[in-house]
Amino acid sequence: ISRKVLGILDDAYRFVGKELNYFPDQPITVIIYTEKEFFDTTLAPGWAGGAYDFIGGKIRIPVKGVEGKEAELKRVLFHEYVHAMVDSITQRCPLWINEGLAEYFLRQYPKKIGQVVPLNYLENSFVWLGGRVGIAYWESYSAVSYLIEKHSAVKMKDLLVSFSKGYDVNQAFRDIFGISYSEFVSSWGKS
Repeated sequence: ISRKVLGILDDAYRFVGKELNYFPDQPITVIIYTEKEFFDTTLAPGWAGGAYDFIGGKIRIPVKGVEGKEAELKRVLFHEYVHAMVDSITQRCPLWINEGLAEYFLRQYPKKIGQVVPLNYLENSFVWLGGRVGIAYWESYSAVSYLIEKHSAVKMKDLLVSFSKGYDVNQAFRDIFGISYSEFVSSWGKS
């Protein structure tokens, strides 16, 4: 299992790094659990396939019968790797951007959606959405995809760097995209 995990993470490092022109230089710890240990330790919701511990800086994944489930393992590891990569740049990132980037590199959505939930409601948590949490991930993916298609993946990395320098989200958006965050939130995805 550990060899498969390392191989997938090497692929994520190369693929995501090339897209964003960023390769973290610090090692990333990955902890593999049984399914029960994972949920007991992380207290993650039942739908979670893995978790990135932003406080401890570790990827935590449950592994149960990996044989025949390599695609799912790859999806989870790529997603959590992107969180680790974002965390290596900044700890000041709106959640929808962090989750949107993680979902973007999976490219699993058949289409994009607009704002179902105002983006500023998705800055800190998706938990309050309950059973509709999938909408938050899909919307986050759609907004990040829009920004990447319009400006480039490297500009998303530049946005993260702006956050790391202490720029507030409005200033970071204005510097990188030429529009304030407030303007983007009020105009993106509306018909």
